[in-house]
Amino acid sequence: FGPPGGSAQPMVAVVSRLTAQKGLDLIKHSIHHSLKRGAQYVLLGSAPDPRVQGDFNAMAGAIGGPNAAFAFAFDEPLSHLVYAAADFILVPSMFEPCGLTQMIS
Repeated sequence: FGPPGGSAQPMVAVVSRLTAQKGLDLIKHSIHHSLKRGAQYVLLGSAPDPRVQGDFNAMAGAIGGPNAAFAFAFDEPLSHLVYAAADFILVPSMFEPCGLTQMIS
């Protein structure tokens, strides 16, 4: 899937729909900030808006590599593995106080 297992680097994960309500800028900033600070980053999610999906596809192409993994899909079994492996779960939201991610993780 991407980042190596057993690494001493912390893993930051996002499992989310990529929509404006989730704070797309927050997600993009967290990717760059986490990688700059030496963490691994995993993003599992997809965007219903093709423009937004295109932006994230371009980002994945530009910065994907050994420390960043992107899976643009809804995959519930994989989401459970991501939650279990992550050291930090990012739960971005512009106005939603609580959702499924908080209850699952």
